[in-house]
Amino acid sequence: MMASQPAVSGQASLGVSELTAHPLRVPTAAPPTELNYYNIPFLKHPTWKWEIAWYFFLEGVASGCYLLGTLAGRLGGSRMRHLRNVAHEMAFLAFLPCPILLIKDLGRPERFYHMLRVFKPGSPMNLGSWVLSGFGGFAGITFLQAAGEDGKLGPLSRPLSRLPVAALELAGVPFALGMTGYAGALLAGTSVPIWNQSPWLSAVFVSGAFGSGASELKLELALRNQHNSAWSGLLDPVERGSKLLELLFLGLHLKRSGRAGRPLWRRRRGLMLLGALAATVASELGPGRLQRLLPAKQSRQAPERIRAGRIAGALLALGAAWLLRWTLVHAGGDAIEDIAASHAASRPSHAAPGWGGVGAQ
Repeated sequence: MMASQPAVSGQASLGVSELTAHPLRVPTAAPPTELNYYNIPFLKHPTWKWEIAWYFFLEGVASGCYLLGTLAGRLGGSRMRHLRNVAHEMAFLAFLPCPILLIKDLGRPERFYHMLRVFKPGSPMNLGSWVLSGFGGFAGITFLQAAGEDGKLGPLSRPLSRLPVAALELAGVPFALGMTGYAGALLAGTSVPIWNQSPWLSAVFVSGAFGSGASELKLELALRNQHNSAWSGLLDPVERGSKLLELLFLGLHLKRSGRAGRPLWRRRRGLMLLGALAATVASELGPGRLQRLLPAKQSRQAPERIRAGRIAGALLALGAAWLLRWTLVHAGGDAIEDIAASHAASRPSHAAPGWGGVGAQ
């Protein structure tokens, strides 16, 4: 004798003929007190934890520093040589934790090795593993060349300084560019509505990588108490322009995402996003611009205040970049709980054809 199946409250009466007549109709969720599959999330929560947010942040810093160092070396000549060397040094140091964070998130080290056994350009994770590995090689060799040129490696300095730095830098540029947008492409390839409803997410990460790289270089130079107007002429416009583009692309992403983007600006995530925006504005208008507000004579008489202002401004900019990536990553779990947004994002459309002939040519 078969046990009877209890009817699903509020939705059991929906017949096959009614579903056929309205193929695009998505039933509304039942009241929260009634347990049925319409008010249970049909997407799994992302398993990513703190490692991935830090990984996305550090790979952006590393790739941004590498690209800015290459740009300085190719366009600036001898005036930019020291900036180029510092940039490649920071790129390699920022890269070093990235494989560790990725392997820790994967759970077992051999999983990273298995991803490198095949090459699947259509898989964001597989392609990202190859990009990360290739970038690490070029970041390492350019770091050694820069350290040798500065005489930091003892008897190895002279032969390392003679490496063909121009060819090495340019060969690593495609990998560095891939690193800047890889995080956004990986998130957009998931089923989480807050990540996959807009084509602008990768642009947020690309522009943020250039801004983070410029902020990191400004911080390092200020900590070393080194300043040059030619260096500022490159780093300041890049940092400022990248911040503006990052905010623009973030706004376009939220607008295009519609309801799916609400978890990013509501409740706790909204406060974190507001904090990132406030830190960005403060880095541009606050202590980092102290030198512009002081008269020229007073600026020369207050070098420590100017240096402290540069350090504070760079730290605020880096803090804003980290907080934005943390918010974007962890908002994915909040988006899973918005069942109506998940239903809306899964409906077929002309951009994503599905059943019922929608979008068919």
